Amino acid sequence: MANVTLSEIPTDNNRLTYIATLTGHHEWVTCLTSPKNAENCFYSGSRDKTVLKWMLTDDQSNFAVEKIRIKGHGHFIQDIALSTDGNTLLTASWDRYAKLWDINKREKLAIFRGHNNDVMSIDISPNGRYVVTSCRDGSIYLWNMEGKLAHKFTDNQHTKCVGIVRFSPVELSKIFISVSHDNTVKIWDYENFRHYEDITLHKAPVVALDISPDGSMVATGSSDGIVVLWDLAKNQFLRNINISDPITALAFSPLHYWLCIATGKYIQIRDIIQNIVVEELSPESEECSKSLCLSLCWLSNGQYLLAGYTDGIIRTWKVGSGAGQ
Repeated sequence: MANVTLSEIPTDNNRLTYIATLTGHHEWVTCLTSPKNAENCFYSGSRDKTVLKWMLTDDQSNFAVEKIRIKGHGHFIQDIALSTDGNTLLTASWDRYAKLWDINKREKLAIFRGHNNDVMSIDISPNGRYVVTSCRDGSIYLWNMEGKLAHKFTDNQHTKCVGIVRFSPVELSKIFISVSHDNTVKIWDYENFRHYEDITLHKAPVVALDISPDGSMVATGSSDGIVVLWDLAKNQFLRNINISDPITALAFSPLHYWLCIATGKYIQIRDIIQNIVVEELSPESEECSKSLCLSLCWLSNGQYLLAGYTDGIIRTWKVGSGAGQ
């Protein structure tokens, strides 16, 4: 990552203001994602078996509106991923299938068949050629974009549920990372179809993962409240962060040197250079605090943080002292 600038020192201009409550789902919001080349939309997936495309508005009293609703799975949607051009969407579901969709037409383009249990996670390679999926039974499969199986990773595979898989955004690295309830983090070489390395620094199920936008750092979180930061470029451990509460989601900011850590009850924003807490965020009322945060996502401009909760609501914070767009 680049050298720290004055903008990374916490100031009022870098504080987060709660600005919006979005109510399009009626079950847990399990996943969120936004395109890297657009700042005016994002996507959410839910246990209500739908994916919503949200468009930002110019109305300060109405942050975003539902634009498209995609249906077609027989069970919970656990994860989603966007293609590099933003025109197609991948979904992973507990119905044992992953699917590729034409977003605007709301049509299925491919079905990824082969897993024998719930499909827990999905991602697309930076060059847009490969799809990786993971399963509750510990399996990881690599596919082409037509839904044809390219490889099953059976050597050194996980022994328990693989909750998340993510490709490195650096295309030349040719790796993806997986985290599992068997307490391990694994790095895989998808070009040569092989296991590359284990990171065995957790002592509890690893349930959260994010890779920094430049591909230099990895953050993993476990159910015992430990976050591990790893320098992926140097293959070097950086530090542990002890949150005490079970981790549910992680998200690097695309603008600041921040890591967002969701524990369910609150979201901690941490400056990863100075290793200090910038802010802690929680729902807007005591009643809402009974719901838990499950998913996190930044818009590509780094100005808006989205959080999905078990009450079906997406809560939104804006970086800066003002609440307007």
